[in-house]
Amino acid sequence: MSLRKIDAMHHYYGYGVGRCEDCPHFIRHVWDKTYYKCLVYGTSNAESTDWRKSWPACGLIDKPFPSGDTRVATRITADREEEKPIDGQLDMFSGEYADNSGM
Repeated sequence: MSLRKIDAMHHYYGYGVGRCEDCPHFIRHVWDKTYYKCLVYGTSNAESTDWRKSWPACGLIDKPFPSGDTRVATRITADREEEKPIDGQLDMFSGEYADNSGM
């Protein structure tokens, strides 16, 4: 199941009162345009970490980021199941064809 970014935040931290724009973890970057990011979710120069200020806040709206915790974007990537190759698909590194018939 693929979670939207804010759904993942609610999954890990619950719901808060207010909007993301009211949170101390919500930041704004201004370059040629204005980009919003969540420090808890993770930040990068990629669109995948862009945030919406109108989203309903997560449970960390009035709490500090838990020390030793990993960013949610990193956790979501680690939780994904590795994709299996399609039967008959050629592995470009080994030169072998995938055979999932025994799985």
